[in-house]
Amino acid sequence: MFGTVAHMTVQPGKEPEFLSVGEEWTRVRGEGTGLVAEYVFRVEGQERQFLVIGIFRDQETYRQNASDPETDRWYRKLRATLASDPEWNDGEIVQSMLLGGI
Repeated sequence: MFGTVAHMTVQPGKEPEFLSVGEEWTRVRGEGTGLVAEYVFRVEGQERQFLVIGIFRDQETYRQNASDPETDRWYRKLRATLASDPEWNDGEIVQSMLLGGI
């Protein structure tokens, strides 16, 4: 598996739109792009800071999604809610464990 961890700062008052755009992208396009899981964390004590984790089947599907013009169109909608460009950290997932509570 392959994925990204992105650090994003949302503009004041834009959190509902930020979350809505991400949820809609996942619902409409996610599975068809090779996405297998997504997590959004609000950084504790920093209400406008988020970590977005996207997990894809493999590096090839991740790269295909990243270079897809339709993904860029969705990204521009998301970017309009952010205070600055996200910090992206891409990589191979080398360990994964799911416990019964998830």
